[in-house]
Amino acid sequence: MDKSLVCPYLVGLDHAELRFPLAMFQAALANKSETNRLVHTINKSLVGNALPQEQLNETFELWWPKLEEKLSMAPIPSELPEPQSEKEMLHELVTLIRYQVLERRPEDRISEFIALVKGLFQGLQGFGAPPLPPQLEDALRTSMVAAMKPGSELIEDLHNKTRDIRLKMLKH
Repeated sequence: MDKSLVCPYLVGLDHAELRFPLAMFQAALANKSETNRLVHTINKSLVGNALPQEQLNETFELWWPKLEEKLSMAPIPSELPEPQSEKEMLHELVTLIRYQVLERRPEDRISEFIALVKGLFQGLQGFGAPPLPPQLEDALRTSMVAAMKPGSELIEDLHNKTRDIRLKMLKH
């Protein structure tokens, strides 16, 4: 496997309670629909060894009641961290953006940025916000692909700013 896959599985927590660095990853609630989505995502990553959809669906439906029973007996955190202040949330966002800009190859940035936006939308759902509309995800992906093409003003500007930031970091 050439890439690590991480998905926090939230038992007794919701997306808004997940903190950095785990908040960088797309988390799944320990409920039937999100567990099913997670199982399907894992299955897709198995490429040549993936189960056929129908078999996976049947297997999930067969075993979900037992997993649900075990999850209901799992210890729930008794002390949850205090909600983040706006300052903490902004600091976390800046840290995540710096990571996206400085540490990742351009090809990796699109999917990771989309996952970050999805995670932010999931966190906001805890406050009553709607889910990320599929059209917005498609529009983000399309515009980012266009921006990543060689010669794009946006990507040239990003490369120049990244270089400048790295030079400033080396000086300090």
